[in-house]
Amino acid sequence: MQLQASMLFMDKYLKTPSHDRFFFNKKTNVYGGSLLEVYDKNPLSKEGLKWFLELGYIPSHLTLFEDIEITTEFHSRKLVDNELKLLNTFNIEDLVDTNLHKGKTKNQLITEGGALFNHVIDKLYSEKNKNVVLPITSGLDSRMLLGGLLECTEAKNITALTWGFPGSYDYETGIKISKKLRIKHHALNIDNYKITEKRLMQFADASDCSVPLFDHWPKDWVKKITEDVDGALWMGLLGGTLSGSNLPHSFVDNPLVGFLKSNQRINSVVSLSSALLDERPTIHDLKKLTSNFKSVNSDTLDIYLHHHHLIAPTKIHRDLSYVLPFTDPKLIQFFLSLPLEFRTNRGLLRDMIIKHYPYLVKFPSNRNGGLGLDVYGKKRALIKRYKQFFGTWDAPSMRRKYLSLKKLIHQDPQIAVLVNEKLEQIEKRNLFKPEAFQILQQEFKGIGTRTIDHSRAVDALVSLEMILELVENKS
Repeated sequence: MQLQASMLFMDKYLKTPSHDRFFFNKKTNVYGGSLLEVYDKNPLSKEGLKWFLELGYIPSHLTLFEDIEITTEFHSRKLVDNELKLLNTFNIEDLVDTNLHKGKTKNQLITEGGALFNHVIDKLYSEKNKNVVLPITSGLDSRMLLGGLLECTEAKNITALTWGFPGSYDYETGIKISKKLRIKHHALNIDNYKITEKRLMQFADASDCSVPLFDHWPKDWVKKITEDVDGALWMGLLGGTLSGSNLPHSFVDNPLVGFLKSNQRINSVVSLSSALLDERPTIHDLKKLTSNFKSVNSDTLDIYLHHHHLIAPTKIHRDLSYVLPFTDPKLIQFFLSLPLEFRTNRGLLRDMIIKHYPYLVKFPSNRNGGLGLDVYGKKRALIKRYKQFFGTWDAPSMRRKYLSLKKLIHQDPQIAVLVNEKLEQIEKRNLFKPEAFQILQQEFKGIGTRTIDHSRAVDALVSLEMILELVENKS
C-alpha cells in the first residue's frame, strides 16, 4: 500500500500536477478540480489562517476554508475509503535503497548519475510532442536541465526565458548562457511587469487561493511565449531537495523545528500569526499533519508539504504544459539513496555538471556567490574575501526576483490605492487583534517614530482580502 501510494503521488501529482489537484467539500460532498469549484460559503478556517500567516501557504490537506480539503483524486464522484488520508500516506522513502550505491566511488557516482540523467532527459524529449521552453537561472537545476537537453538536441530547438532585475544573478546569467550558446532567449525586467488587480485575482484562482499574491511569476508573459512556439515548460522542480539543499547542518536538529523556521515567510516580526491572532502553528500542529508519514525528515517535509503546497500551486498552472525531469522515480531513487556526504551542499550534483557539461561551468552561480561552479576551496575563499572588502560579494540586490511591496507602492499609485483599500476592508472583518493590526500598518507607512518594511506581512493581509472577495463573488 505504501509503495502504491508513493507511485500514485509521482504519477498523478508530480508528472501531471496541473490536472490532478482535487478539492473536496465535506459539507456539501462535492469534488472539484479547483477550490472555487467546491466553495459554498464555507467560513474561514482558523487553523488554515494560522498557517497562511506563518508560512505563506497551508500545508497538508488543509485549505483556508473549513470543511474544504485537498485530496489526490476521486472515482465516480464518490469518496474512496481513506482517500483524504492518502495525501499523508504516500511514501517516496520506499524508493530509497541504502545498498544501491554501496562500494561505489565518487567518480563512479558522478558518471552513473550523469548517464542516468541524460537518459531521463532523452526519453522525456523524445516522448513530449512539444518544443522546449526552459527558464534559465543562475541555479544548478536549470543548468543541469540545459546540459541534459543539449545532449539530445541542438540549441536552436530550445527557447529560454529569464526574468528578474538587471544586475541580479538570475537575470544576467540566463542572458549570458543563452547568448554564448546561441539559444533563442526572452528576458523580462520585472520593473516593466505591470501588477494589476486583475492579474492578482487570476493568480489567486490559479494557485487555488492558497498563497500571497504579489510575489508571483509573470505567468501571462511565460504563457504567451510558450504558446507561440507550441512548447512545454521544462522545470527543475524537486531538483534541490533531491540533491541535498534541505539537509540540516546537524542531524541533532529536530526536522519539524527546522521546517517551521526555514519555511517562515515573514521576517519583519517573530510571527505574524502570533502578532495578529495571539497564536501560531506549533510542532504539535505539524506532527498532526505528518502523523501518517513513514518517516519525518527534512526531505519528506519539503517534498510532501513545501513542494506540494507552495511550489506546485504557484508554479504549476492548469493551462500550461510541463515537463518535470526530477520527478522521475529512478532519479529520485538515485539521489535519495546517496550517502549523505554526497548530498551535503549539493556537492555531487555540482560535480555532475562539471564533468558532463563543462561548457556550463564558468557561468556565475548563485550557489557560489556569483562565481563559476569550478571555483571552490582556497581560491573561492580568497575571491570571497576580496569581494567582501569592496562590498560586491553576494549582495542582496543580486538575488532579487521581485520588488518589495513597499517599493511597488512608491512606484505605482494604483498599487498604493489598492493596498490601502484592501487593508481597510480586511480590518472590517475583525479577524485580527485591532491594536496589533493598526500598529503594523503604522510601522509599514512610517507613521510615528519607527518605519519597518512589513512588505510581506502586508502582502499576506491584502492577498487574504482579495482571496476572500474572489471566493465570495464566485459563490
